[in-house]
Amino acid sequence: MGRPASRDAHQRPAAEAGAPCRHPMRRNTMKQSRRSIRTQLVAYGVSLTALALAILMLGTLAYNTWDKYRALSGAMHVGADVIGRNSAAAILFGDEADAAEVLSSLAAAPDILHATVLLPDGTRLADYHSQAGLGCRHGIATVSVVPESSSLQFSWCSVQLHKPIVLHGQRIGSVALEYSLAPLFSSILFELLFGILAILLTLLLSLLIWRRFATRITLPLFHLSRVTQQVSQQQDFSLRAVVASNDEVGRLASDFNGMMDQLQRYDVRLKEELRQRRAAEARLNQLAYHDSVTGLHNRHFFKERLDEVIDQACRHGDGCAVLMIDLDGFKKINDTLGHDMGDELLRQVASRLRNGVRDSDIACRLGGDEFAIIARGDATRDQIQQLAQGLVELMAPAYQLQGKRVFVTGSIGASLCPEHAADKELLVKYADIAMYQAKEKGKNGYSIYRPESATYLDNLFRIENDLHEALVSNQLQLHYQPRYTTADRKLVGFEALLRWDHPELGQIAPAQFIPVAENTELILPIGEWILQQASQRLAEWKRIAPGLKLSLNLSGQQLKHDEAIEGLVSILRASTLSRGDIELELTESSLLEITEVIRVRMQRLLESGFLLALDGFSAGYSSLSYLHSFPFTRIKIARSFIEQLSPDPGSQALVSAMVAIGETLGLDITAQGVEYAEQLDILATIGCSQAQGLYLGEPMSADATRELIEQAYNRSLINPRS
Repeated sequence: MGRPASRDAHQRPAAEAGAPCRHPMRRNTMKQSRRSIRTQLVAYGVSLTALALAILMLGTLAYNTWDKYRALSGAMHVGADVIGRNSAAAILFGDEADAAEVLSSLAAAPDILHATVLLPDGTRLADYHSQAGLGCRHGIATVSVVPESSSLQFSWCSVQLHKPIVLHGQRIGSVALEYSLAPLFSSILFELLFGILAILLTLLLSLLIWRRFATRITLPLFHLSRVTQQVSQQQDFSLRAVVASNDEVGRLASDFNGMMDQLQRYDVRLKEELRQRRAAEARLNQLAYHDSVTGLHNRHFFKERLDEVIDQACRHGDGCAVLMIDLDGFKKINDTLGHDMGDELLRQVASRLRNGVRDSDIACRLGGDEFAIIARGDATRDQIQQLAQGLVELMAPAYQLQGKRVFVTGSIGASLCPEHAADKELLVKYADIAMYQAKEKGKNGYSIYRPESATYLDNLFRIENDLHEALVSNQLQLHYQPRYTTADRKLVGFEALLRWDHPELGQIAPAQFIPVAENTELILPIGEWILQQASQRLAEWKRIAPGLKLSLNLSGQQLKHDEAIEGLVSILRASTLSRGDIELELTESSLLEITEVIRVRMQRLLESGFLLALDGFSAGYSSLSYLHSFPFTRIKIARSFIEQLSPDPGSQALVSAMVAIGETLGLDITAQGVEYAEQLDILATIGCSQAQGLYLGEPMSADATRELIEQAYNRSLINPRS
């Protein structure tokens, strides 16, 4: 039991003692890895040379030592034989003097330290002692009998030989010799020193040879490494390595140059593409954020910049204001004198607005005859009143249109931040309310929003209450506006639009009750009702024209509730419609809160068979980001861009850019708000495939829609691939 424990006890210290040793080894390995290839080649070459020389020297020294030992042994045996033959008579007669005389002849051999002639009983007959061997004298051991054979005995400085003297087959005595090993050691030492000196000289020579060899190999690699560093630091793809040989290093440099040729071509092409893209982006940005008719900032710039202005005002404690401007009498002039004269009038109004606002203010055209001013900096009530009054007076004088004097005035509504609201939507909404109040007061004037407007609040409250009743008493109706192809004017589908026929107030505009429905979440049951009614109608119409499609508006509030999404999915599944028959349209305002949850819900709708369309698409950054973030299958170009279309190429540029974007992304494209045949022709020319608007057909009841479908079917005016 104790033995295993003891073994473990020995193993643990060994492991613990060995563990720290890994770190120096790792450090040595890291240091070695940081050495240059040239240094490593020289080190390896010299080391291999030294090892080979050492092995050669040791082998040669061992062989020479063995050879000298063999020569010494032979010489000792020969000497012993000579002494034995010369001493045989002296031994037989016991003549010591004669034996001593024989031994005295050994004085000529300085390597012999001692010699002794022995009788058969081991008695010494004669001895010889060399004076040169006094420092290494061990003496010859006495023997009791004559040895039967020769024997050698070694000491640190000498070797002794005992050999019997044989005469006629009889051992008559023996001779003992002691030779000095000093000459042998001196010879070995000399050879060792000579070998070491030769090795050192050879290593020095090999060092020079290996350094030259390593330099010849690694110098091209060094130049290649320096070129790669320069390329990395300077981003200069025109640099090339020197190809100095046809070996592997030369081929490496040649391949590197080939790679640099490719990179240089790619770099030139990439820079050119980036230059073109920046130019296109700058042009697209100009088109996206500026009105092509007046040169003012457009609605998309207005929305994005207003957010920034409000944020800065709230952060710094400043004020800002929104002024909404609607031209009085513009539509009559536009219809009477033509769109070209109308555009010229808009340009003159825009010029007056530029001159009438302060340097810090921003003038925008929102579309049609609607303008807006973002007042920054000093935006107190008194200053906004002065600004609004100045603009009213500035727009009132007559305008000259090709020699004709025309008059348009402006109705201005203003809301203040933070006095009235610190939210973009509310500020715009309150400014609109104030503008309508200015119109109600007789136009050609301004009005500051008054929160205490009882009439407006009462209307909101009444709309909210009556909307609950409308949902259960069938006051809500769906009207359907047709959508046609621009090339051959064939019917492809409809957009379902919600209408409210109030028993007392009559038709209520969607802009009045839909925001109320969204704020009170009544839009959720209304949305399900719309889909249910529209699905039933479309199923009936598809019996006549199977290719028809139907689009519905989806509220941003519906996207915020899982149960609303699942309700829509359930209604579609319960219907007899196919995938892609129903398209849901979302506006940019409904996508302001871009979250992963919203993306998941939209993907759920898409996977369930709905198609998704971006309503009110523009070429601004926000619209493009929506196309990247959400799985849309169609874009609907905003009405404000279609209103600006004219034969002038400048008015078509932005719409053409949006069509190109849609085609590049593989999306269907629809233009909305088409009111003139000229607009439809332009859309067909620039490649917009579908369109809808008052020119093509007003929203109509379900019965009127069925009649339209039957007429189109009978006349083969229904697109079978809708």
